[in-house]
Amino acid sequence: MNFIEKFIAWRNHKLNLRTFAKILYYVNDLGGQQFEISGRKKRGKTQVLNIFAQAIHSDKHFLARQNEEIDMLREKLQLSPKQLEKSDTVVTCNYVFYLDQDKKTQSNFCNFSDFGLPLPDDTGYTPVRYFPSNTWFFFDEIQGEANSHSKSLTERQTLGIQYSGHNEYGIVCDSQRLGDVPAIIKDVSDFFINIRTKPIIKRNRKGKIVKSTLKVTFYSEIADSLRRTDPKSIRKSNDILDRIAKNETLTFYGNIHEYYNAYALKYFWLESLESKGYHPIKLPNLDDLEAQIKNYCTLVKCVSSQKLREARSFQYQKNTGEGS
Repeated sequence: MNFIEKFIAWRNHKLNLRTFAKILYYVNDLGGQQFEISGRKKRGKTQVLNIFAQAIHSDKHFLARQNEEIDMLREKLQLSPKQLEKSDTVVTCNYVFYLDQDKKTQSNFCNFSDFGLPLPDDTGYTPVRYFPSNTWFFFDEIQGEANSHSKSLTERQTLGIQYSGHNEYGIVCDSQRLGDVPAIIKDVSDFFINIRTKPIIKRNRKGKIVKSTLKVTFYSEIADSLRRTDPKSIRKSNDILDRIAKNETLTFYGNIHEYYNAYALKYFWLESLESKGYHPIKLPNLDDLEAQIKNYCTLVKCVSSQKLREARSFQYQKNTGEGS
């Protein structure tokens, strides 16, 4: 890295600290411990999630308090450093986030299924993991793991969310559809962040992203978030004394996509590819409608691998004349 690149990196870091300060205001000054980010597909939800994670990581008080807790538990419970390890960050995600400018600090990993109140079952087994106090959890696309229609939340997860403040946890989720998120998550959320527009991307002459701007609104009331109430129209009343609705501009200097993989879930499509393979299927020519109609309907109505193989076999035999 030459002098100019070092200067740009230093300047970007200083400018990003201003954006981090906006987020930390809602955490440290307003006491927010649980946030729900919502927005349509490709609106920049994961970008906001990553900026939020970097903001939490930049405040070293969280890690200091977590380390103090670990030291206390080691002493009181006679646990060794190998039994109760310390981390280089309090940020824990179901994604891979890089949290510093040099991209040397990576978030810890945790699926939503790993989270919950660590109560043992009848056999003494605890199906969820222990996390020290002051851990901040970031769950991308939470509606996929905690859908209100499928009722997929376990009792341990429900209690973990309900009592998360007792262990000084922070939780930040994002979802495409706020309505699909279970009520227990929404009811205990302190703030709802709505992404208003698609990210505004600025590139340099070489086409590299140098700045991303996201326009969001922070709401303290879920009703305002669902209605996307204009903050200017809100007047404080006696019934909701702490009602908050404020537009914010979150600007990240540098290439935000270098801090996470926006296409990480692509690998789900590649599972078992060696056994499934890929075999293009073309529908038959319908010039001879009577001769092809049965073949055509068989192909279109394929709903399983067995029917798919049968349909392909039927098409092959018809085209080659075999089996007649």
